Amino acid sequence: MMTSTTISTMTVSTSPAASSAGSQAPTSVPLSADHLAPTSLAELNSAAGLLTRVDRKYLVPLERAQELVGGLTSDARVLDIDGRRRFSYASTYFDTPGLEAFMLTARKRRRRFKVRTRTYLDSGLCFLEVKTRGARGTTVKRRMGYHPDDASRLTGPGRAFVAACL
Repeated sequence: MMTSTTISTMTVSTSPAASSAGSQAPTSVPLSADHLAPTSLAELNSAAGLLTRVDRKYLVPLERAQELVGGLTSDARVLDIDGRRRFSYASTYFDTPGLEAFMLTARKRRRRFKVRTRTYLDSGLCFLEVKTRGARGTTVKRRMGYHPDDASRLTGPGRAFVAACL
């Protein structure tokens, strides 16, 4: 399996502590990845290792986030499209009426799955994605092109794709 670190979104969202005036809306704090080498979307898509990977997610205090990003080695790259390094996307997650995907994940079952559409707002590209657990804790993502107008629902071909993946 190819080992690669790619940072495509360099923004940290944080919810400030409630003040005496009430809760504040979440804020975004941009992180600088200027020291990282760029990678193109074509390079990213051709790297099959990114569709089968090990995901690790950590909660990091905001004051440490830039320090961690700044400490990334030259092996890490940042997605760069036409000089832009920040991108917006919208995701819609799907589950069964009995919340099977949620329950399998909450109970840490090995045979868990996630089904979503992801629309890249800057380009208008949309994909239907199915994530499952692979060998040794890897995440396996399969995806197909999807029409953005269908992003909030599963079409017949979308249902067939999900069934084939699961």
